[in-house]
Amino acid sequence: YAAKMVAVMRELQRRRQRSNVFAGRHGFITPRDLFRWAERGAVGYEALALDGFMVLGERLRSAEERAVVVDVLQQVLRVALDLEQVYQQVGSEPQQRLSEALAAAQAATVKAEAARAEAAAATATTPNAGAGASSSDKGPVQHLAAVAAAEAAAAAAAAASDEAQAISAALSGMVWTRSM
Repeated sequence: YAAKMVAVMRELQRRRQRSNVFAGRHGFITPRDLFRWAERGAVGYEALALDGFMVLGERLRSAEERAVVVDVLQQVLRVALDLEQVYQQVGSEPQQRLSEALAAAQAATVKAEAARAEAAAATATTPNAGAGASSSDKGPVQHLAAVAAAEAAAAAAAAASDEAQAISAALSGMVWTRSM
């Protein structure tokens, strides 16, 4: 892929625009950009073109300059870049991950609430240390264990609920732009 990347660099240098951002000898691309592009480790020319656009084209402000970068990538790498599809595909992935995390957090909340209720019921039915005689001396120990389990379940339920609320807030406040 190195030869193709260098060919893209040379073609972009030939088509250098008048923008102050790209003033100088290198135009659209610098050797540093070339190394950043290579570090992405693309497999296939389509992925190479997409990574090249993300490194070179995303920093450009003008639509004409972006079009030049896309044109050169398509010409040199002989691929078709459909940026709208890429933005749509990549843009919805974080939202899907958050939705899945929200569902998992809500399930954890329900499970923790059930464990808390079970532990609270066990606490209520276990005899206290000072309440009458029991057949064995495990009564107070069982009661303390049930209380500790109830407290742990309540803490887990609160943590799961907080996590679900945070993810829900992130999803409701999420605004995706084209460059995300």
